[in-house]
Amino acid sequence: MTVSNQENRNYCFYIQFAFATAFMMLTGGVFLSGLALYMNASDLIVSYCQVIPNLSGITILFLSFLLEKFTSKKSLTIWLTFIAKLSSSLIIFIPLAVTEKYQILVFMALVVLSYTLQALSTVSLNNWMLHFIPKSKEGRVISMRQTWSLVATVILSLSASWFMDEMEAANRTYNGYLILYLLGMVMAAAELITLLRIEDVNVITAARRSLKISDIFRLPLRNRLFMSYVVYIFMFYILLNISDSFLTVFMMKYLQLPYSQIVVFMLMMQLPQIFLFRIWGTISDKSGHKFVLFMSVWFFIGETFLFGLTDSNNYFIFVPLGYLIASVGNSGFAIALFNRRYEIIPEDGRMVYDCFYSAVIGLALLLGPFIGVSIKEGLAARMSLSGLTRFWDIRLLFFMSAAGILLLQCCHLLINKKRGKAA
Repeated sequence: MTVSNQENRNYCFYIQFAFATAFMMLTGGVFLSGLALYMNASDLIVSYCQVIPNLSGITILFLSFLLEKFTSKKSLTIWLTFIAKLSSSLIIFIPLAVTEKYQILVFMALVVLSYTLQALSTVSLNNWMLHFIPKSKEGRVISMRQTWSLVATVILSLSASWFMDEMEAANRTYNGYLILYLLGMVMAAAELITLLRIEDVNVITAARRSLKISDIFRLPLRNRLFMSYVVYIFMFYILLNISDSFLTVFMMKYLQLPYSQIVVFMLMMQLPQIFLFRIWGTISDKSGHKFVLFMSVWFFIGETFLFGLTDSNNYFIFVPLGYLIASVGNSGFAIALFNRRYEIIPEDGRMVYDCFYSAVIGLALLLGPFIGVSIKEGLAARMSLSGLTRFWDIRLLFFMSAAGILLLQCCHLLINKKRGKAA
């Protein structure tokens, strides 16, 4: 039985996102890397586990024109989700079913396949969901969806990590991963059941009738408003990730903080967002998604600047402050980033635009850390000669991010003032 009532339909999308987040928490991230290490994967392979989600955003660009061929968003989303979750779930059985010689090869193939299909599923799901959200309530609906996801993240980040610590202490590491993956399969089944309860929407656009492969570049590049948005977000992600990609290393190696304390700091960022999402969602509906997007980026300047000031003597002040400021910025940014994108993307050929955006942002998420590493190595070499304190290279990266984002915001203001319209 499908749900057609607007409020009930929204709750289905909230629950679906919570189940999807739970699945990713149980089968991805640190646990996926841990399973790779259990199979004796090299450090390079483990590092690829963190990069593949970004690469999948790039690869789906060349499949976007195929997505436009499907009229039933429900069928497309459910099949992509099913195959993606199945591919990811099969990873846990590799140590049992595959000889050691080929385990890592099969592991990487399934990881790439699952993340690529999941990226395609997300694009399809977003386009399906947007047909049901009233324009006047977009901010509040997306804020509630993010809140449900955040609750699942907080609960599982604590409970699953504790569970795996206990299993490793008892020398039952594989059994621990198996239980997590089996629980993830339950979450995947619950997500699919929830999606089945939502009514379908059939969309036939001009793009579907006449789309060519060349249009995956032509359509977005010819849309000036869309491209100004993409360039702005692209530059922001590069400037942020120049330093942000080193934050965990900074806290563990330089500040020498225990993992438990890092988790507490992370919770200081996550927990306030449960309330901040609702506040930002209301502001977004009243003042506009463009306004919230621009305002939220300012908080990242404060976050990176405070981390640049941090050392082993003052971390207990600046790290919590940095995470609290990040909490405010991240919550507003997450809501406005989604809504502003779909506010300016035309409905005709929407999936092409969406995949183009995912590809560009995926590229930015790859380039940011690469640029950061290059700058850091250059700074480290100079500082070793000048006798400056170790890890000043990472701290300078935070200052560079803060200065770069500040410059980006000022340029954005000047350009919009000159044009006399929103970018």
